Amino acid sequence: MVVDLSLHAIGFCFLLKLTTSLDDVIWLSPFLARAPLERTSFQAIYISVCLSVTIAAFAAATFTKHVMDSYLSGWFDAERLLSVLAFVGLSILAFRDYKEWREEREAENNLILESNLPEIELCPSASNPQLPDPDSEIKSKSKSSKPSSAPTSVSSAYDFAPIATVQTSSSSLFSISPSSSSVSSNQPDTVSDGENEFTHYRRPANHTGPDNNIADLNDNGVDNNVNNEHNSTSAVVNNNHHTPETRPFVNFLFVVILGTLDDMIVFVSCISGTSGATEITFPSLLIGAGAAIAVILSFSTFIAQVPWFQRVVEKLPMWCLLMAIALYVLVLGLVKG
Repeated sequence: MVVDLSLHAIGFCFLLKLTTSLDDVIWLSPFLARAPLERTSFQAIYISVCLSVTIAAFAAATFTKHVMDSYLSGWFDAERLLSVLAFVGLSILAFRDYKEWREEREAENNLILESNLPEIELCPSASNPQLPDPDSEIKSKSKSSKPSSAPTSVSSAYDFAPIATVQTSSSSLFSISPSSSSVSSNQPDTVSDGENEFTHYRRPANHTGPDNNIADLNDNGVDNNVNNEHNSTSAVVNNNHHTPETRPFVNFLFVVILGTLDDMIVFVSCISGTSGATEITFPSLLIGAGAAIAVILSFSTFIAQVPWFQRVVEKLPMWCLLMAIALYVLVLGLVKG
């Protein structure tokens, strides 16, 4: 007789958990589909939280009976109150994920825009023969103003000293270290045919003028401004993309806890209201609820492995999924009963 009563109570708990938590498949399957590698961990979290909620419901039914119903009478009962609280908690979680998602998207867009920018041309005439060559203008001005026996001073006309010459016909980059601020008179004034040359200028130490169109070169002939911008952009991208490895588990834990709060109220009411042949004991509640949890989890895992379902869920941002679950919990809790 005791065995029959236990089986009856176990069956009652199984049907109770299955009917009240079957809707968990709707929000549990997307999480299992989004992270196949963490699927086992998600399943363990779901089982642990559901069993904890079941134990808490049994304890609440034992000590409180209908205390919450005495304070919350009428349409806005305890179950609807917990649905509103779950909606608020999930909405806060979704808003936090939305802010992080927006920052990541902005960082990715900035990186794409930076990669699509044209290369900086320090001397436009080297790539476009139609534009005037600034080297030829410097040479012509220096020739017209110098005596026949005096060397040409480039730094006197422009407050810059040539330090490096890049030949586009070869891949070599070498530095010229003149002994003085003037260019030797025996240096050739013309460029050989078939080779395009342009000169980088380093900003002098005593230079206080504007830096427009002037490349700040380091000793390797690389623009320091470009390096600084690239490093700062890379740092921002890395910081925005850096997320803790435990973030998916934290989100899932919050969703499971807030999504199963309404089940606890149903369990409390049913456990407190049963008596006689259907009196629910703790072992029967644990066995029946555990079997129902296994069925729900198996069904959710099966749906999560459907290919088209995985493709749809992978394209859905996490904040959209959390907000959809929050609205679902709110609407379902308000329309119950």
